[in-house]
Amino acid sequence: MSKYTEGPWVIAKRNLTHGEHEVLIKQANGTHFPTWIADIAESGNQLDNAQLIAAAPDLLVACKEAQYQLQGMDSACVMILNDAIKKAEGGG
Repeated sequence: MSKYTEGPWVIAKRNLTHGEHEVLIKQANGTHFPTWIADIAESGNQLDNAQLIAAAPDLLVACKEAQYQLQGMDSACVMILNDAIKKAEGGG
């Protein structure tokens, strides 16, 4: 299993010069020195991408729970879950 920064992750916006903004994804641990996960320019669909990235730890937990609940079943859903978990953990 890969060693990723534990969730939850949250989105924070930061104002830059000249009216520009950037979107930061950080660990929501309440410290003054958060772990930054990603720094994304705010343009186009980047905020939507940031929201998906910030949800990643929760989505992985949900996938693992679904995988556990569906163990022993042979279906496309289980194959998709297995592939997604493998990809998230650096194996695919």
